[in-house]
Order: sequence, then C-alpha cells, then structure tokens
Amino acid sequence: MPRDSVTALYAQLLVRTEDLYAERVEHARVIREELASIRTPDPQLDLALEWAKVNLDEALACNPDLGCGLVAGYGPSGRGRRPGFGWFFGGDASINILGILPYGGFEIARTGLDFQRRYRREDGKMPHEVTQSALRTREDWFTQFPYTYYHADTTPYWVVALWQYWLQTADTAFVRDSWDAVVDAYRWGLANDSDGDLIVDNTSAGLGAVEVGELGAGLHQDIYLAAIWVESLQATAQLAAALDETELAEEAGRNFERAQRNLELEYYIEGEHLYAFGVLEGGKTNPAITVWPAIAMSFDLLDQERAGKNLDALASHRLASDWGTFMLARDHPLYDPVHYNMGAVWPFVTGFASWALYNYGRPHAGFAALWANAQSTFFDALGRNPELMSGAYHRTLDTTVPHQFFATSMIPTPLFRGLLGLSANAPKDSLEFALNLPADWDSLSVFNYPVGAGYLKIYVKRGLDTLNVQQGRPDVRATLTARFHGRGGDPLYVRFVPALPPGSEILEAKVNGEPAAYERVMDPRGVRVAVALTLDRHAEVSIRYRPGVDVVPLRPDPQEGTPTSAFHILSYPHDEATGEGILRLEGWGGQTYDLEFLSPRGIPDINGQSGASYMVFFPEVHQPGPALREIAPGHYLFRVSFRNRPPGYVEREIRFKRR
Repeated sequence: MPRDSVTALYAQLLVRTEDLYAERVEHARVIREELASIRTPDPQLDLALEWAKVNLDEALACNPDLGCGLVAGYGPSGRGRRPGFGWFFGGDASINILGILPYGGFEIARTGLDFQRRYRREDGKMPHEVTQSALRTREDWFTQFPYTYYHADTTPYWVVALWQYWLQTADTAFVRDSWDAVVDAYRWGLANDSDGDLIVDNTSAGLGAVEVGELGAGLHQDIYLAAIWVESLQATAQLAAALDETELAEEAGRNFERAQRNLELEYYIEGEHLYAFGVLEGGKTNPAITVWPAIAMSFDLLDQERAGKNLDALASHRLASDWGTFMLARDHPLYDPVHYNMGAVWPFVTGFASWALYNYGRPHAGFAALWANAQSTFFDALGRNPELMSGAYHRTLDTTVPHQFFATSMIPTPLFRGLLGLSANAPKDSLEFALNLPADWDSLSVFNYPVGAGYLKIYVKRGLDTLNVQQGRPDVRATLTARFHGRGGDPLYVRFVPALPPGSEILEAKVNGEPAAYERVMDPRGVRVAVALTLDRHAEVSIRYRPGVDVVPLRPDPQEGTPTSAFHILSYPHDEATGEGILRLEGWGGQTYDLEFLSPRGIPDINGQSGASYMVFFPEVHQPGPALREIAPGHYLFRVSFRNRPPGYVEREIRFKRR
C-alpha cells in the first residue's frame, strides 16, 4: 500500500476510534450471550467453553489479496520461523468448524469453507497451507512450493465439515453453491485410490497422520486419512441426495458401504485384537498402538466389540496422561516424549480421543480427556490452548504455538458431540440428545443451542423422587425441560436418550405430565432410555428409574513440571446376566487413590462382601481396603490401594452388585 494511503487510513481510524471500540464490545457481547453456552456444577468447564468461543472467533483473518479465511493459530515468529501458524490452514479450518458449529458460529464456519473451495486445485484437492503473502511471492506459491497441497486429509475433511454445516443450519443454498467443489473432491479421492479399496492412499494423495518420524516409514495408507475419507463418502451421499443428485447419491452411498467394510478388513488385526495404525506398501500392517483409530471411532466407523483393546489404550496410561493424549503409546520403541509425531501430547487428538470414548461406552475416560483439554485454558498462556505439550512432564514444549485453534476447538467438539450427545439434523427438523451426565452432576443447562434458524434452551435436573423416598423407595427422577425459540413453522422432533447408571431399572416416562412410551436401549454406552417427543415451543420429559451404582469421573489436576501419575477408570460395563457392575481401574503400583460413587438405594455389595468392612478382590490376592465411608446421603468414598510392585501402572477390578 502506498505510504500516503497508509497515512489516510490511520487518520480515519483515529477519527472512528470510539465507534470501532463500541462495535468490538458489541461483537464480544454477541459471542458471549447469543452463541451457545452451558452451566454445570463444574464452572471451569463452563468458562473453558466461553474462552474457546472467543479464541475461535479470532481465527478469522482477512487478507487484502486472498480474502477472508481461517488461520491455524498465533504466536511469535522467533528467529526466522513462521509466525505461529498465522497462515490459512485448510485441514485445521475444517476440524475447527466441527467445534464451531454446535455453539452457532455459522458465519465464521461458512467463511472458512468458502476460502478452501476458492483455492482448491484444478483436480479438486483442497489447500493445506496458504501463506498471507501467497500472491506476493517471487515464485508462484500455489505451483512452485510444496506446501499448499501437502496434506491429503484436507479434502475429505472439507466435505465432512460442509455436511456438518448443512446438518446444523439446513443451509441448502450454500451447499448448492459449493456443489462443484464437492464433486471435485469426490472425484479427486477416487482418482487417488491406487489399490481399488475405495479408500484414499497416502502414497498417492499426500500426508495424513504423520509428517515426520519413523512411524511413517513404508506407509501406504493410515487409519486417520482412511477414516476421514470413508466419512466423507457418507457426507457426499447425503449432500447429493439433498440436491436431488440421485445418481451420485447412490454411487457414493454404495462406495461408503464398501469402503467401511474394507476399513474393517484392512485395519483390524485378528491375532492382536486391535486396529492398526496403517497399511504398509507391501500389504502388511503397522500394528503400533496410536491415538489415530480414535478418529474413526469419533465417526462411529469401527466395530464396537473389536475396538476394545484400542479403547483400553485410549483410557489407560499407554495413551492418556494427566494433561492429554499421546499420539503414540508410551511402550512403543519409537516413543519419544518431545517428538512432534511420536510422543508429544496434542489437545487436537485428545479431543478426538474424548469424542471416541464417549461414542464407544467409556464416558469416564471421555470426561478425563475433555477435562484435560479444558484445563489447558488455565495453564501457561492463560485463556489460550497450546498446540502440543511434553509427553513426559506437564509443560508446553519450547517450540509449541501458544494459541492453536485446533487445540481450542477440541473443547466444544467433545463437549457438545460427546458429553452432551447433541446431534442436530436441521433439514429434517430433528435432534438427538444422547446425554452422558456425570455421576456428580445434579443439573445441566444449555443455552442457545442452534438448530437451523431456531435455537434451544435445555434444562436437566436429576434427584431423588420425593414421594418414593417417603415410601422407602429412593428412586431417581431425571427431568428435561426444553424450550424452542426463534422460528415459526414445523415443530422439532426430539429423541431424548440419556445414559443411566449401570444396573438401573426404568420405571416410567412422562411427556408434559402424561405417561409416554419409552424404549430401553442397550448399547456399548450402557443402559439408556429413549423417549421421543414433538417440541413446538415448550416440553417437559420426566423419567423415573431405580438407580444402579454410578461412579464419579476423575478430574486430574497435575502441577507444572510433574510426570503423569493419575488414576484411570478404564471401563464400567454392566453384566446383565449377573447384575454386576464391573469397574476396571488402573493406578500406580504401591499408591492409594480415592474413588467416589453414588448409590441412593444403599451400600452395594463389593465383590460379594457387605457390612461394615469390605474386601476388594484383585486377581492375584484378596487385599483388604479401608472401610467404605459415606460422605453424604447415598454418596460414598472408597479408598483403592494397588499392590506394591516395580514402579508402573497396575490394573485392578472391582465388582458392584446391588443387594
């Protein structure tokens, strides 16, 4: 810009300072008050979401040459490094849009999607990195440098993000405007499937999970890229159907089904009973335990039963630290706690781990991962979320970007899509609310959750049913109150599917005070009750049940510079045949931990013992534990000790059975 133009602009800013400030204050008010927010018994979680909304709003950058789009983060350039990922990153933008949509950031999401489609390559591939000076470099940035289309995951991610945008907004007009880019992305993916399995290959298309390190040696295809591509086929089929592109909808639908089957066939290792990290160029698999299958599980693409070993790793010390999730298991020979792709802790993948754990019936581990990401808001660069952290000690790495948006978006993503289980389908005027209420939450409020042009206010309360307590039957009543605002026309069809404590018995359901039909749903996520209702303006759902034993999730609070040492809840399924809740735990050998659980109907049997003292059965020995202590009515504290052995984590099991 010429010097006199800069001077004139500066003079205009001085004259308009007060107005600009007022605009900024109003913009901040809209973010805080009009976009979705929550109120829970964990105020730090509520506040972390508020900071996430502010941070992600700051991802929007407008360039005089390139237009407006979403950058990846902010940080100092140091001695010659790029300034903190302040470039336009396609994959990051799409990942962040998954977190931006549930709280209603529709305009910024649309801007990010539009930027990518405008700068896609002729063959349909979406950009990975576009520098702020892309149109001012001496050589052509888009053709003479390797960075613009470096990654393969950006293209299917864009299609998935567009699909999720449509489901949340019902903005079919924007989908129609973007349709050529959807078709281009679909054709690009099919053209980069070199082995005919209908899944994009890294060797042909570009990078996926790993940029550097030996983990990527000889890699033909990784499960991260494969999962995103398979999900994009489903997205393409549904978007095509929405636009009456029947032929492509049917073709993409068939390809999705075949690709998902191939994902199962190629990545599940029968002898190891786990999903591999990647398929190698010779056809063998790389069986490394990594976080990357979590992306496939976030999209519900893997078999629930077969995923058990991968889920155990995500929930345990192998992949979970007190402050987030490792990319590579700590017991792998290539693990390095400060390596970018082979040991550091990333909030980005921690969020996917949380989402996957919620999807596959591990809510306690899912909450721990979400909690870790939320706590990063109050650590180091306050109010911001770092790109990555050390795998060995609770601290950021010296090279980390302190304000990385795909770390931030992995607070709202698992919060709304995992813990709250909110899934909108605005084009069909429907919503599923598969709530995973933590045991120690007696209430939850969600304000301004967007569905198309309207929004919901949701209030959930849970407590003892007063009448039944008086009659000596301490049953629990959970009440959902929902109010729908902001649009006329058709009502919203809601399916309320809350998880109940393992071993619970459903007694009745009411909608607006009248008895209502309900369905008892058994899935890997535990016992659920499904109630369908039509929401015009206001509705109330009441569910009464005889509760099982509910276990309080853990909230690690590591100090800076300390190694990971937390207690882990691996799983808590309920055996319908025996009536037992089987709680699998992991702790450091020789250590003792406090475990809280709620049992409103009295003290449960623990490993067949009852009375004033308890025996905790571990596989090797009967080890006596201290007496169970009631800290509030129906709320118990149980001290769990792990037998001494060489330093390391030990797994133990407790069985609850209601008398």
